Amino acid sequence: AEDTASEAAPSGPKRGGTYRSWKSTEDMGNDPAVFHTNNQEVVYQVFSHLLDYQVSKGIFSMDGAVSYEQVDPTTLVWNMREGMQFHNGDPVTTEDIAFTIERPPGLLEKLGATHAPAAAFDYYESIQAIDDVNIQENWIGPRADALINRSRQYFGIINKKLVLAQPEQDAQVHVNGMAAGPFILSERNAEGTRLTKNPNYYSHPNPDDGFVEDGPYIEEYDVRIIPDAVTARSLLESGDLDAYGSVDALEAEELQGNPNVSVQAAPAGGWSVHGFDGGKWYDERARLAIFKAFNYQAFINSIHAGSAILQAPVTIINSRFQQLTQEELAGYYQYDPEDARALWEAAKNDAAAGEKYDSIYEYVDVHTVQSDALVAISEFTTKNLTEVLGTTFEMSTADVQTWVSAANDRTDDVKPWGLLQVGSGVGGGTDGTPGVSYLSWFDPAQYGDRAFNFRLDSPHASIAEGAAYVGDVMVTQNETVDHEERVQILSDLQRWIFDRAWGIFMMPVASEAYLAVSNRLRDYGKDDWFNAYTGNNTPRRESAWLDEV
Repeated sequence: AEDTASEAAPSGPKRGGTYRSWKSTEDMGNDPAVFHTNNQEVVYQVFSHLLDYQVSKGIFSMDGAVSYEQVDPTTLVWNMREGMQFHNGDPVTTEDIAFTIERPPGLLEKLGATHAPAAAFDYYESIQAIDDVNIQENWIGPRADALINRSRQYFGIINKKLVLAQPEQDAQVHVNGMAAGPFILSERNAEGTRLTKNPNYYSHPNPDDGFVEDGPYIEEYDVRIIPDAVTARSLLESGDLDAYGSVDALEAEELQGNPNVSVQAAPAGGWSVHGFDGGKWYDERARLAIFKAFNYQAFINSIHAGSAILQAPVTIINSRFQQLTQEELAGYYQYDPEDARALWEAAKNDAAAGEKYDSIYEYVDVHTVQSDALVAISEFTTKNLTEVLGTTFEMSTADVQTWVSAANDRTDDVKPWGLLQVGSGVGGGTDGTPGVSYLSWFDPAQYGDRAFNFRLDSPHASIAEGAAYVGDVMVTQNETVDHEERVQILSDLQRWIFDRAWGIFMMPVASEAYLAVSNRLRDYGKDDWFNAYTGNNTPRRESAWLDEV
């Protein structure tokens, strides 16, 4: 799409200005290795990282490291940038970086749930600071995506001394000096967060793409808490917000001609799913009934204005790894209400696991986040499935924090919900690896276990056996460095998932995606905007700048 605002030609990068963004709720803590719920401005702008990866260009840009060497298939050595210091003046040492890399497994074990995917660290053997500038990773086996893993927000360089001094030995409560990034967290309250430029930020001589030798052009970040998207959009239209985020084709058309707004086409990799609770949806026939009971065309007409594409376990925008065509995917998304009802009744008649596990045949709670877009999706789903299957499907809603707690609830071997809905189907991206978007949701070492109960220790043999198979294949593909061989493994795994309606039900998503930002924002990397968790619209790109048009 063409830019929808009349835009004067920029004269060149300018320093200064406050970047204004928004989020719907307060964060759930600021430790980059724990959760990334409404804290993106902190984990991306306050913390620095070893390197950055731009999926759209397929390039790495060096940050806290100046180089790396893959010594052999199981040994990686980092060369640290000298002269870095934390915000309190403490020097950044190789011990800090080794601590940064090695801490996610311990946090996962202690907390029982984090957002850091296990595939980013489950291959460690040891992490060592071998001298004043070099850090060595030793692995138990090859890992194809190690460099991309290290670019993720989970590995924000952190002050070991300050973290270990905290009561919980984490960084959920941010203390000045924990981070070394370009911005300092100067305010954090019920109204939002404010980041101010770090005057002692290290330089990037001969900077790679996205970095600037003397630090970022933008002076401050002001991220306000705005509970509803309508208010946020009105602020964008009035020129009081610099980034709104993803919009669909109808919203893009509505913003046409606003002199304060720039709307750009972006890769369409949206996601919108209903996750099964493996404790209750242990019968494959019940899961397949959902796939066949869903009226796809009616959903596309109602939610996506008649235009949508089909999503897959490996996101369709990751063309390096996704080989399933839209034609092949369409074979799995077939509306057949008669067959759906027959499958449902057969599963119901054979249900003998007990009331706790078989409650879905009487009532299903479809749990989602309080959001107009998500509520509309869940309302369609509950009405559609109730009509076709004859069982009551009802929606429940919660704020983001409560929803996350319900997703991660492990107090019983069934979840407090029946289907877990997430994702509007607009926007969406990839970190470049096949295992994160969205394959991690099926992996028993990741969300497949914690969020959806498709567990190795499931009380249902079919779930435990299937989880073991998926887990083994995920390990194999992660260790496979031959690209063509890896693609074939991934294609076969996706077909296995679809054949069994395993883990989650993926709905059609918007066929077009657009990004709405202010007309004064420049060099903001639109093609990679959705390729990170940009819920606060604050991706890491220090070369972004503000042109006062």
